[in-house]
Amino acid sequence: MNPQQTNNPIDILEDFIKYPTTQISADQTLVVPGTSVFFPSLEMGPRSKLLIPSHFTSCNIIIGKGSFDADTEIVADGDNGQDGIKPKDSWDSTGWWQADGGQPGLKGVAGTSGTPGGPAVQNVKIQIGLTKLIRLNIHANGGNGGKGGNGGMGQIGGNKSGMFGSNGAGGAGGDAGSGSNGGRGGNVLVEVWAADSTLDLDAILQYLSVNASGGSAGKKGGPGSGREAGNNSGPHGGPGREGNDGLAGQDVPTQLIKISKPPLP
Repeated sequence: MNPQQTNNPIDILEDFIKYPTTQISADQTLVVPGTSVFFPSLEMGPRSKLLIPSHFTSCNIIIGKGSFDADTEIVADGDNGQDGIKPKDSWDSTGWWQADGGQPGLKGVAGTSGTPGGPAVQNVKIQIGLTKLIRLNIHANGGNGGKGGNGGMGQIGGNKSGMFGSNGAGGAGGDAGSGSNGGRGGNVLVEVWAADSTLDLDAILQYLSVNASGGSAGKKGGPGSGREAGNNSGPHGGPGREGNDGLAGQDVPTQLIKISKPPLP
């Protein structure tokens, strides 16, 4: 994405939380404490993160002087959904892996569905006066949808009782749980200016990326397998029903804009 040049004035929100000069050491994470935060100076070490909590609906961050080392991130992602599970089969919990004499085997339990991925923080505005930029990735991606749980195995049919009885049919497999949908990406606006007059802003902005992708779809679980009839003589239980895959979350366009230095809080 190519940054755009604009000299339009920007709105400055009131009641910013003002941090003192802040350093985030290599491989460390700092959680943003509020929805409007001003860092007069922020230095991020290699692989460090500035984390915007996923329960925020919006966030406005101003960094007067920002220095970003290799592989730094500002993160506003949604939470991933939980995967479904295969509950314990009711017949298995009793210890009876085979039905009583001549009785059909029980159907396996159904796998549970995954839960949806959460949306990213939906409105993110970040203003940065750059003094150093090695690599910075700003992202507000939706959470991934949870996978569906697998269906349980059917119960073996009971053996016939007596000479004239019949063998029980094998139990069908449990139905598969469905995958869930991915979360929506957020609306992200990033505005930058050179806070160091020696900085070639056009040359270094190739190392700043902004993403707001939808979360990936949760995959369906696998159906449980059916089991054999009593004495392996009779109808075999069929597999459970297939689940459904979830849907991917919505991608959202982002903006990266060059501006003149704005008034700061």
